Amino acid sequence: MDEVGRYDRRLRRFGLLEQTVGAHVSRATALRFAAREAVLFAALMSVVLVGAAAFTVPYRVVDLAVRRLGAHLEEEATYKVIGGLVIHTAWMGLVALLTGSRWGAGWGWLAVAALPGVAVATLLAWERERAVLATVRSYLAWQTLSPRAARALIGQRAGLARLMDETYAWLHGQESL
Repeated sequence: MDEVGRYDRRLRRFGLLEQTVGAHVSRATALRFAAREAVLFAALMSVVLVGAAAFTVPYRVVDLAVRRLGAHLEEEATYKVIGGLVIHTAWMGLVALLTGSRWGAGWGWLAVAALPGVAVATLLAWERERAVLATVRSYLAWQTLSPRAARALIGQRAGLARLMDETYAWLHGQESL
C-alpha cells in the first residue's frame, strides 16, 4: 500500500507519532504529564546509570563481535541474542566471582541474584524513557505544525481508515460466499 508508506514517511518527516495526529491535549494536561515524567525520569535514570555501569562492557563486546562477523541484517539479531546470552551470562558470573572474592561469598551470591534483575530493570527503564521522549517530541512537533499540514495529515489518516474499513468489508463479504 503506497498510501500507508506515504503517510508513514510524512509522520517521520514531521517527527510525529501516529497517535499524536489530531490529538487535542490541553496545556494543563501536558504540564501535569511533564511534571510527573520529570520525577520518574530522575528516578529511572539512576537505574539506567547503574545498569550501564554494570553492562556496558559485555554490550560492547557483543556489538563488536557481531560487527566483526559482518552479519547481514537477518543474521544480526540472532547473533546478538546468542552472543548476548553467552557473553552477558559469563560477565555476570565473572562479576559475581570477583565480588565474592573481594567482599565474601554472601556478596558474590547477592550479585548472582541481583544482576539479572538489574539488567531487566535497566532495559525496561531505558525503553520507557525513550518512549516518553518520543511522545514529548511528537507533542511539541504537533503543536508547532502549520494548520494546513495538520489538516492534510488528519485527512490522509481518515482516507486510510476508510480504505481499511472498505478492505475489511470486502474481505468479510468474501468470507460469507
